[in-house]
Amino acid sequence: DIRQFLARRRTYMQANADYRAQPIPLPIHLFTARDEAVDDPLRGWEAVAPAERLRLIPVEGTHLSMMEEPQIASLGAALSAAIRQAGEQQSHDPAQTAPCDDPGRHVAQGGDGVRRVKTED
Repeated sequence: DIRQFLARRRTYMQANADYRAQPIPLPIHLFTARDEAVDDPLRGWEAVAPAERLRLIPVEGTHLSMMEEPQIASLGAALSAAIRQAGEQQSHDPAQTAPCDDPGRHVAQGGDGVRRVKTED
């Protein structure tokens, strides 16, 4: 019914207005649509990460069309390149181990502040 739809929409809109992303110490790869003009190229991401941690990667299409043929090929190539580059950076920068509260687990600190949790067997 329409009342349920409107009540749910109000709830979602309020949750969206109240949400505040917490800063994270990780690099962020932001794949941006070349075919859309925006006033803020960082699109507000500097609120959760310093600008130097943001990797802007322009791809073909608009926000919606970048996920469709033929633009999806450009996005796929950009994603593959970013994953490959991140892997190369990790292999050239050995991870340093940081303590973790959970016994049997530790957090590895990699290049550019990349963190991952490992479980020991």
